[in-house]
Amino acid sequence: MTRVLVVAPYPPSTDPLAATALAYVRALRAAGHVVDVWSPEPSAARYHGRLTAPAGLLTLARVTRGCDRVRVYFRADCHPAPPAAAQGMLRVALRAALGPVPRVEVVPCGPDAAASPTFVMFVAAGADVVQPDRTEDAPVARRPDEWPAVSGPHDIGVLQGVVRTRAAAARRQRDDRLARVDAAPLDPLRLAVPPSATPGVAALRRVVQRLTAWETEPILTRLNRLSALIERDRRGSPS
Repeated sequence: MTRVLVVAPYPPSTDPLAATALAYVRALRAAGHVVDVWSPEPSAARYHGRLTAPAGLLTLARVTRGCDRVRVYFRADCHPAPPAAAQGMLRVALRAALGPVPRVEVVPCGPDAAASPTFVMFVAAGADVVQPDRTEDAPVARRPDEWPAVSGPHDIGVLQGVVRTRAAAARRQRDDRLARVDAAPLDPLRLAVPPSATPGVAALRRVVQRLTAWETEPILTRLNRLSALIERDRRGSPS
């Protein structure tokens, strides 16, 4: 059993990519994996946010702790390019968030995906490019869940009552999970060398990291200070 984070649009969005992500998530869960979902916009996913914003990347660093695998279904309009002045800082933050994950995959979706600066940031962070037509880990088809049986006449009032009951239970479960996540402290960000099966490549990445430390360490220091301020504000600590 592995823990997987899937980044993609997600229902109730009518985006075709949301249907693809839903089928993939269901296939992983059917195989016994623990799966969380991150969507660019609010959805049924557990997490949402822009990965091209500092706040989104700080949350991503928390979410990916303990992840064995991350798969990003990337389309350019879902992850708009950040301003040129911020790309260096965001590239370092993305590497820090994804570096500890043993396996990171990015699936380019759409003709302009591979040319996006944000896509280049994912590749630079150590993500492997997986083509959409790749058969490995292909999502399996599944029939939609049937509506639960209810007693009494099936009028609009009964159906609305079932929907409200299910939504309330789902909100309680979500709030309980978020409470446990919020209680966990956020570890300081550290740059990690993306793993490689080739010893020479791994050594070269370590050398590059040391040579660029003068540029990346001040950025990490600023991000960690921002994280500490967010943590203090979240816990209501006095300034």
